[in-house]
Amino acid sequence: MDHLVTVAISGSYRKEIERVRAAKTEFEAHGAIVLSPPSTRILAEREGFISLAGDFGPRVDRASFSNLAQVIGPTEDSFLAAVAVATIHYIATGHVGNAVLFETAWRRAHGGTTHMNPRAWLASDEPLIKAYVIPATIPEVLKQEHCAPGMDARISHYLTERAKLAERPFANPYNASVAAGPVLVHDEKFGLVRTCKWLDVQGNPQWSLIGDRLYAGENIDTALDRITREQTGFVGTVGRTVYSGATIGNNYHRPGERRLYVDKIVVIPTLGKAVLDTRAEEFAWFDAKDVLENDYVEPNAKAAVKAAAEYVRAA
Repeated sequence: MDHLVTVAISGSYRKEIERVRAAKTEFEAHGAIVLSPPSTRILAEREGFISLAGDFGPRVDRASFSNLAQVIGPTEDSFLAAVAVATIHYIATGHVGNAVLFETAWRRAHGGTTHMNPRAWLASDEPLIKAYVIPATIPEVLKQEHCAPGMDARISHYLTERAKLAERPFANPYNASVAAGPVLVHDEKFGLVRTCKWLDVQGNPQWSLIGDRLYAGENIDTALDRITREQTGFVGTVGRTVYSGATIGNNYHRPGERRLYVDKIVVIPTLGKAVLDTRAEEFAWFDAKDVLENDYVEPNAKAAVKAAAEYVRAA
């Protein structure tokens, strides 16, 4: 290769570390620099999490259960940073969990594409993988990156067409999207809206986070800033990711739509009257205890507020 190529490798490190190791070895044999994982040597495992040699922060087996999330935070943050900036993002394993799905969404939100071993791609029944991920062997991916930025005729017609599909996420048949939710915080209070998008068993509107899907070419932080301004009129500072995952949103206006989502803290420094758009009926500030102990807040918002409150208290 005549230019620097960097790589972030996703996959189930715990279940298929040998495939991750093989991919890392192959990329490095071609002269690429693997930003993450720094190593494929497992040092410890606990509660479904593992520590690799070279990870940031303490090992998971040396942390108490109550602060396990804080211990793995620096490692997760460093990996997401690698996913965002690497020349190549590659899924090396056949097992695709929520973490890999989120990493794929994170990559897309930062304007990049994701590739995957073709056999694993064909075997996957995950719609988000089929919609957003390009099947390619490691030599094919490296050939494509070697031709960058022109994407000239040396790239196969097949890969070119797959790349075009990946750039049209809202035109694909899988009805998938990426969404962002600002967790509004002011002096340890959390801002929620009451909306008919979420209903309790009696059909009454519940309280939830504001949120929206990302526009084409929009990254997550830009989207969070836009969503906060559009839906509340507030101006805030985007902070730490506190909650992420994949879901089938049967409560949404598009029943059954598959969605990747990420919630991040947005600190509102100055309070004022919220200016709502048509998506919400009411806005209010809540203590974390009120959010977690009452049924009038929908479950996803509870989980996000719980994670944000733990981080705010620890900060």
